[in-house]
Amino acid sequence: MFVKRSKQSLSKRRLLLLACPILLYLLFFRDRIKEFHLQTTSDSHQRVKAAFVVLARNSELQSLRLSIQKVEDRFNRKFNYPWIFLNDEPFSDEFKEYTSALTKSETRYGLVPKEHWSYPEWIDQGRAAEAREDYAERGIAYGGSESYRHMCRFEYYWRVEPDVNYYCDIDYDPFLMIKTSGKKYGFAISFKEWMETIPMLWDSVRSFRSLHPDYFPLSREESMEAFVTNEDWTEYNSCHFGPILRLLHWIYGDPKSIMTSLIILTKPVDFFMKGKLSHAAATNPKPDIRWGDAPIHSIWAALTLKPEEFHFFNDFGYRHSSYTHCPVQKELNKKCICEAALSMDNDWLSCLREFYDAGYPREL
Repeated sequence: MFVKRSKQSLSKRRLLLLACPILLYLLFFRDRIKEFHLQTTSDSHQRVKAAFVVLARNSELQSLRLSIQKVEDRFNRKFNYPWIFLNDEPFSDEFKEYTSALTKSETRYGLVPKEHWSYPEWIDQGRAAEAREDYAERGIAYGGSESYRHMCRFEYYWRVEPDVNYYCDIDYDPFLMIKTSGKKYGFAISFKEWMETIPMLWDSVRSFRSLHPDYFPLSREESMEAFVTNEDWTEYNSCHFGPILRLLHWIYGDPKSIMTSLIILTKPVDFFMKGKLSHAAATNPKPDIRWGDAPIHSIWAALTLKPEEFHFFNDFGYRHSSYTHCPVQKELNKKCICEAALSMDNDWLSCLREFYDAGYPREL
């Protein structure tokens, strides 16, 4: 983001970023995750088709165990949702033993095929390599990471990363809440992206909109458009939902929306090198850089969903890296062990004000 990191620190964080659920694998696993009733704090609870998905490597075992323990203690010991672990190399027996020991829930371990974690055939790998080298030298977060680009082509349900802290008890099922309330996008933190990392993103979004206006049926007043741009669409304000804690239901909805989202993610706009849709992109001698998945998902959601289809998980106390959300409301904070003053909600980087100003009902 805005903080420059040393090469050594950047190298470590590249691995920490490898922790998002992959759409293809969720579509594969979800048919095998059956709904059933189990005993919880109430008499019975119907679990929906959902899972925690972790993309991690064997070397991240110890920091990941801390995250799993927090999720289990704060929430999942009451609801027993399964864990799906994915890796681009086989998991060790030690990894499987120590992660499965932390939960009573089912655990699954999958290997990501090389073709799903490598460049699409239309990518010029030489130019992509130049882009990584250029932005790594400029100190842009994850600018030199090939793995980051591959990770960001995919979507996820509830992403769990190594070394993440959850501060608050969660006594209800957020998956079930998302399903039964008609919500389609849930988040806990929103903040501004470093615009140097996404110089051609908004041009590509505008170009896509002009080519496919039927994918944007909602007016500015009906959507959350104001969360990401001004009335004449001249610029992107850099606001997006934090990439680590997001609960998504909408990616399993309209196949047209899924297809379009994937088109945006892989062809008209590109994670690996510069976009192809604008004159500026076509004439820029330097390839563009590492578009993250979070701004793209956020822009798409803001332009295509209604305010009431979002949910701000204000009661989820949460920390990842230097980003912290802690409920400031007294009744919510009683279930937490975090200091409200440390929450980034009132920080200049936060986009929570823009979120409410865009039309999200505060009582929700």
